[in-house]
Amino acid sequence: KRFTASEEKLTRKLNRSPHHTEIAADMSITIEELTEWQHAFAANVHDSLEGVYDDFSVLFATPGDSPEESLSDKDMRNILKEALTTLPEREALVIQLFYVEELNVYEIA
Repeated sequence: KRFTASEEKLTRKLNRSPHHTEIAADMSITIEELTEWQHAFAANVHDSLEGVYDDFSVLFATPGDSPEESLSDKDMRNILKEALTTLPEREALVIQLFYVEELNVYEIA
């Protein structure tokens, strides 16, 4: 309050924005003390979530896949299932053992 009051008073008196030295002199404090005050003020500034958050903000991103990725994965799975049904039984079994059961080629053979 004191800083703001001094700044407003000097602005009216000087018809311009006061310099830091003028504000410090008006408040009867040193430039270093004024700087400490300004740092303390800056540390206490709070932003609203509406101002900080948007749909592309990394800070609030969900850890899971995006809806587009989920849909794309679903589509790819459906295409693969359909393609696997056209394979002969032995080839489909080899693919299942390799990708689903995670056996290596020697174990499959």
